[in-house]
Amino acid sequence: MMTKGGSVATIDAPKLLAHLQALGCVLRVDGAILHVSPRHLLTPELRTAIGVQKPALMALLAAPVETAYGHYHSTVLDADFWVCETQADAEALRAEGEVPYTAEEIWLLQQMRERDPRGFIGKLERIHEAKVLGWDMASVEHAENSVTSNP
Repeated sequence: MMTKGGSVATIDAPKLLAHLQALGCVLRVDGAILHVSPRHLLTPELRTAIGVQKPALMALLAAPVETAYGHYHSTVLDADFWVCETQADAEALRAEGEVPYTAEEIWLLQQMRERDPRGFIGKLERIHEAKVLGWDMASVEHAENSVTSNP
């Protein structure tokens, strides 16, 4: 990832964090240590950028995550979706043919990504396909668990 002005080492921490997450990296802070996994995704240039931006990255990761409500486009899914404050808002958007997620569902997706970064994209795609059909995440998770637990 190159920036207009040069290398990835010169970009700010929020853009670096977004880039790492888009690659499938999971970052977490443990005391004064910044863990980034999986390590095989880290090029020498990314390692340098992480070293330069370590304090700022750690500050970003320590900040509380707030969900911004509104309309989004996922480049991973190449699809539009909505994040809603309430289930009632989600149901209203679903009735209009939109694909809504509640803030709680976004939080659950973040937890899924942290638990299984390698398998997350496939799960996200299946969840989103089901949501396009009008399912909520609880129904999707129940169906997926039933399929994987029945031989």
